[in-house]
Amino acid sequence: MAKQGAVMPGAWPKRNIDPDKAGPTLRPVPFKRLTLCGLLLLAVSARGESLVPNYSNWKYLEGKAEASDPPTAWRELAFDDAHWKEGRSGFSIGYGRYDAPTVLWGMIGNYHSLFLRKKFTLQDEQWIKSLVIRVDYRDGFVAYLNGTEIA
Repeated sequence: MAKQGAVMPGAWPKRNIDPDKAGPTLRPVPFKRLTLCGLLLLAVSARGESLVPNYSNWKYLEGKAEASDPPTAWRELAFDDAHWKEGRSGFSIGYGRYDAPTVLWGMIGNYHSLFLRKKFTLQDEQWIKSLVIRVDYRDGFVAYLNGTEIA
């Protein structure tokens, strides 16, 4: 489950992209899914500029259930994630790539999901129309931007 991203300019990604290619999918696989929180994306760009570079610090929570109560609270910008762990992007559960910046050794057999949060700021609100998320994932993910599912 190595997770890292790069950013490219363009339009919002389309759903149901071939899972064998880098890109988003509509729904996560129920077990060992990766859930990303918007405004908090793995890799985001606008106008060719990286808003969230590879290996940047992220807040994360290994979970067996939802990350908050109510379940949607963690997806919102105002959510207090102070109790979440922090690590550099490039998350792995230890299969294959042991050089990932953040290895989640306790994940296998203990947790179903990894919830990630990353804040970024757009210099120009018009860029919202051209944001792109690029994710290297295994098993599936869901991405949210300010509480709205986008991938």
